[in-house]
Amino acid sequence: MTPTDPPEPPTVVSAPPPAPRRFLRAHDDRVLGGVAGGLGRAFNVDAIIFRIALAALVFAGGVGLLAYGAALLLVPSDDGTGQPAPRTVTWRKAAVGIALLIGAGLAFWGSAWATAAGGGVLVASIVVALGAALVVAAFRGVKRARWLAVPALVIAFPAGVVSAADISLDGGLGERTSRPTGGDRLPSGYRLGAGELVVDLRDLDWGDGRRVALDLDVGMGHAVVYVPETVCVGARSDIGAGHADVLGRDAAGVDVEHDVAREPTAGAPGLTLDVHIGMGAFEVLHRPDDVGRGIGPGDDFDGHRRRESAERREARRLADRACSEGRS
Repeated sequence: MTPTDPPEPPTVVSAPPPAPRRFLRAHDDRVLGGVAGGLGRAFNVDAIIFRIALAALVFAGGVGLLAYGAALLLVPSDDGTGQPAPRTVTWRKAAVGIALLIGAGLAFWGSAWATAAGGGVLVASIVVALGAALVVAAFRGVKRARWLAVPALVIAFPAGVVSAADISLDGGLGERTSRPTGGDRLPSGYRLGAGELVVDLRDLDWGDGRRVALDLDVGMGHAVVYVPETVCVGARSDIGAGHADVLGRDAAGVDVEHDVAREPTAGAPGLTLDVHIGMGAFEVLHRPDDVGRGIGPGDDFDGHRRRESAERREARRLADRACSEGRS
């Protein structure tokens, strides 16, 4: 290079891009099988986020259990050096993890069942004890005690849902059908813990403008009442989560309060219903094949909706004919 030549630019050596973090089940940060710990390390976030997310997915039809089980079987464990552990160790730990997952599922449904059966105080006491242990461990700096948040959530969430929906298993389980006839005297109400309750009043003697008042109480499930077309029906429905359909007048959602206030015309028979359902559905129909029918593969969806709408309009018309003016 001569004195007149321009200086050469400095050579810039670019650093190689960082290698992507590999998802391995954690070796030293695990509660069950190290799945959440491995996810936290792969995404460089606190593993408790994934533990809470996986626990929440347990309530989505068991998605969390399936996802966790798949990770236990398919994702190798970290051997402590950032490399996959031998498969013999992986399968052994996977078996332990699956067993713990089954225990978590049993705890979830056991909590829901115990709360609905009247053991809410016991369930709440267990959750409080786990929370207290978590707080004490946090003050003492015991980081591994964070896993206590997972069983606390698994137990507390279903108990909270059951309590919020006011689900009770008082009244037994299964299918219950009542078909009074003629001049039979009806009870003041019907109660069922979980299942299907059918009250068929079509063969009851509704002569002389008979008036009937019934209470229906179902913890979780389906309640249906069949009435003749000549009976005016008024109903007040309180449903924690689900839907109500009273002869074509319906409502659905969470914390449903559906009021169909109808009064029979002079001399006409009338039925007044007071309905409480924790979680499920309530229907008043004239016949078992009225509305509410599903649509199967290959069926004409638009045609089905048109038929359903026509049936609902007919149900309203027949109900209005037996009732005087009223709000709904």
